[in-house]
Formats: sequence, C-alpha cells, structure tokens
Amino acid sequence: MPALRRLLWAVALAAVSAGWTPACAQVAVSISPRYSQVVPGRTLQFAATVTGSGNTAVRWQVDNANGGTASSGSISASGLYTPPAKLPVPAIATITAVSMADPAVSATGAVTLVAQAPAGQTHYVATGGNDAGPGTLDNPWATIQHAANPSYSSQIGI
Repeated sequence: MPALRRLLWAVALAAVSAGWTPACAQVAVSISPRYSQVVPGRTLQFAATVTGSGNTAVRWQVDNANGGTASSGSISASGLYTPPAKLPVPAIATITAVSMADPAVSATGAVTLVAQAPAGQTHYVATGGNDAGPGTLDNPWATIQHAANPSYSSQIGI
C-alpha cells in the first residue's frame, strides 16, 4: 500500500507541475485593452491574464480564426495585433484570448479599424462620474450637459 500511495503522489505532483489544474479550480481569462481603435499601418498590443491555473498560456484569435486572417488582421503569439491593409466592412475586429488550460474559457476585446487616427481629445461620461473630474475613462464626467460646455463642445463635436 505505501508504494501505491507514493506512486499516486508522484503522478499528482507531475500533473500539477505540467500545468494540470484540479477540476475544482476556476480558470478565468481577462484581456486588455477591452476596446481600442487602430489605423492600418499601426499595431496594437493586447495582454491576457489567466487565473486559476498554473498554465497561463493563451491562444490568440481574430474574428474566431487562430492567428487571424488577411482580411481581418493578424495577431502574434505575444498578442500584437496588426490590422489588415484594406479596411473590412464592417471595420471591426474581435480579438479573443483562449485559455490553453481550459479552451472553453476565453476573453474578448473589440477593435474599431479607422481610416485615419482620431484628432483631438476623447472625453467620457458615466452615471457614476464627477463633473469636477477630467472626463477620462478612469474618471468620467457625470453629465452630458458638462460635456456640452462651450469649452469642451468644440473638441467633442456636440
């Protein structure tokens, strides 16, 4: 019996060191950025974080194609997205990081492909915002009325 117990421990240790995760652990994937814009000729770096497993590797996809396609753009093993030379219709790409530990678990980000880089500054409004803040994604304004203030409306096209 002690020999069997040592064998089971050895198998369990080998499985865990190879990245195997017990069924009770929840594998989760997050992706950053969740949304961005990019123009042809530029690239966009994505990052994925896998929790709940010793295996933190992901497989990258563009519009559900491993590594992407010529018409949707390509993504490297390190998450570097290169848009297609010609804008597709619609000009949107979905980037997915699929967990190698559990291929049923993934996270997605969206990219809008634009013909030219946006000019000016982007401001954000959210129900939990504060009009005294800078109007950034992390610290948005609270009201559209504040965004319509003449000092900002020329920048945001209201």
